[in-house]
Amino acid sequence: MKISTIGGNVAENSGGLRGLKYWITRNYVMGLEVVLPDGELLWTGNKCVKDVAGYSLKDLFIGSEGTLGVITKVLLKLIPKPAAKKTMVATFAQMDQAAQTVSDIIAAKIVPCTLEFLDRTTIRCVEDFAKVGLPLDCEALLLMETDGHPEAVAEEATRVAEIARANGALELRLAKDDSEATRLATARRSAFSALARVSPTTILEDATVPRSELAGMIRFVASVGEKIPTEDWHFRAHG
Repeated sequence: MKISTIGGNVAENSGGLRGLKYWITRNYVMGLEVVLPDGELLWTGNKCVKDVAGYSLKDLFIGSEGTLGVITKVLLKLIPKPAAKKTMVATFAQMDQAAQTVSDIIAAKIVPCTLEFLDRTTIRCVEDFAKVGLPLDCEALLLMETDGHPEAVAEEATRVAEIARANGALELRLAKDDSEATRLATARRSAFSALARVSPTTILEDATVPRSELAGMIRFVASVGEKIPTEDWHFRAHG
């Protein structure tokens, strides 16, 4: 987050911690200026909300990773900052309890802006790296944040907490203020850097399954992990 650029985000079609609710970079790009390989300058897109005439050339460049041209200007759609938010951390004795909580939250038609899963290895690495006070006496934790209208946020936070408890949450902690919420988000964002120190090589892979099958996938990953030394594997997930 500290080193990425807007052009880089567009070239990668990046997501992030809030991708579950707010989607990805593509959803906010209205226009692009691109320098093509032969030096020609191309502008694609415009300020119109309804831009449906002709080919959507800007979508070819979004996520192209620089293979089609160099992005030099970006016209972005902005949205209002949410009026309120609540950030919570729930801890679990088993990874699949945390995963089932994610599935149940989505099934309840609640869409948090952040819903992040970290296993024990990742938690310990992040805490050693960032020192933000993450709990170390659990097998998994969920970082959950809901935002929007104050009344809706309060209702969603209560419902999310109920779902976490129903799935056996050991503890639920509500961030006291924006500063603590930012520290928790920063801890999650530092996960990859922290894990890079666990072994000589860290390989990041994306796996996609239906949300209803998330707990089953976590159990499968855990069973595979039991076949290799614990310190050599980790799992983290986001919606």
